[in-house]
Amino acid sequence: MARRNKADRLTRADIKRYLSVWPIVMREATDDWAKEFALSIWRQSGEPQWLPTLKQSRVMRRMVRETKPFSAVQPSET
Repeated sequence: MARRNKADRLTRADIKRYLSVWPIVMREATDDWAKEFALSIWRQSGEPQWLPTLKQSRVMRRMVRETKPFSAVQPSET
């Protein structure tokens, strides 16, 4: 089983940066699962107290990293 690490979670600053490019991530998603995940995150992000789970954080980080605008998004940890 993978070791869970607090560093795997996104900070609020990371979330803000990631969501600023999330529409591009949603548009560039190629398979149905990725499209549904991206839309789900977008909807959940509208909740004021929402924070992604550890698993969501990891997937979000990977999706942003694989998206063209990543060079403009500097996460606190990569």
